[in-house]
Amino acid sequence: MTADIQRLIAPRSIALIGAGAWTDAVAAGNLAVGYQGTLWRVHPTRPSTATTTYYRSVADLPGAPDAAFLAVPNHEAPAVAGALAARGCGGFVCFTAGFSETGSESGHRLTQDLLNRAGDLPFFGPNCYGFVNFFDRAAMLPDQVVGETRDRGVALICQSGTIALTLMFNDRSLPIGCLFTVGNQSRLAVEDLIEILCDDPRVTAFGLYL
Repeated sequence: MTADIQRLIAPRSIALIGAGAWTDAVAAGNLAVGYQGTLWRVHPTRPSTATTTYYRSVADLPGAPDAAFLAVPNHEAPAVAGALAARGCGGFVCFTAGFSETGSESGHRLTQDLLNRAGDLPFFGPNCYGFVNFFDRAAMLPDQVVGETRDRGVALICQSGTIALTLMFNDRSLPIGCLFTVGNQSRLAVEDLIEILCDDPRVTAFGLYL
């Protein structure tokens, strides 16, 4: 894998940005898979607690995150992407919807703004449910995460977040090594992931739902 995409999909530091319920779910998912890295929370008003510090902006973070999860209003997402690029982030998942999938002129404008401000950053989405990497124990998914750490296994790549969850919840013998959803594929697309993951000897097969 290239170093750039490796930072995003096997992050040692993660920033969760925006809406509490969704980012709380991502944090819980990382706990479920045994994530060993650093987890930062970013929210403009949410108060810090004895166990969790909330930074007010990307610029306030103590370091550059390898990966970020964006659950912010769609009109704010391009600016957050720009802030991540300026901070030296490794890439992000844009969970936020309301972009080109709407088929509207405003949605297409927001998509182009997101691409422009992200610069060279790799990202999933927008309108994307994220991913789980059971190989490296990292979760960027705003939902329940079920699965085991794997040394070898199948890479599942799905357009649909709902289908991805259904496959992850299977109770059969399929060893899932990593599970990706791609959303609108505005930057990272299915073919990019296949090329990247083909170089990973832990991946034994691909499963695609497109």
